[in-house]
Amino acid sequence: MTNEARVLRYLERMFAADPAAEAERLVAQRLRFVGALAEDEAPRISRDAIAARLEDLRRRAEELTPPQWTEEVRGLPLADQPDLSAWARRIQAVVAARCAFVDAANDRGVDPQFLRNLRRIAAAPPSEAVVERESLLAGLAGPSLRRARRCARRLRSRHAALAALDTELFARLETLKKDRRLATRTRRIGFSLLIAFVVVRACVRILRQDGG
Repeated sequence: MTNEARVLRYLERMFAADPAAEAERLVAQRLRFVGALAEDEAPRISRDAIAARLEDLRRRAEELTPPQWTEEVRGLPLADQPDLSAWARRIQAVVAARCAFVDAANDRGVDPQFLRNLRRIAAAPPSEAVVERESLLAGLAGPSLRRARRCARRLRSRHAALAALDTELFARLETLKKDRRLATRTRRIGFSLLIAFVVVRACVRILRQDGG
């Protein structure tokens, strides 16, 4: 229904009512009508604009305080965008952990690079966080894996709020070496089975030729 149609319908009801007997109801109806018009005429924020605002907040998450975050997202229609709403919650969690990040940065047992990676992954959109996490894990081996694992364990024990930002990352760090061993063993078994199949098939072909 257009605003013009709403106005006409509202006026029809007003003229048909008895002001003396229904004054309270008419006042309440007028307030609802004015509020509805104001809502309809409010500027719509596009999905791209919301995403751009969140990206800006993501870049500034390190310096934002929780009250500032609340003010920045005020008015954003996140309820209509589940994926953007999930992203906003991730950024909000990083903002809420601002003090924990400062404490961890002053902890000599915490690797600064790992801390930066954690902040980047934790504030990323859910789908991007998966890619960022896998990229980080893929680059860890030998000394770098041991260093990251030590750092993760220290964060868990002394800075639990940060470990809670991406539980998947911390869990994967503990099992990464085992997972790689299992994957390597599986590939070797698969290759062995393939060789065995080729050999058996060749033998069967030879036997058939001899039988012929």
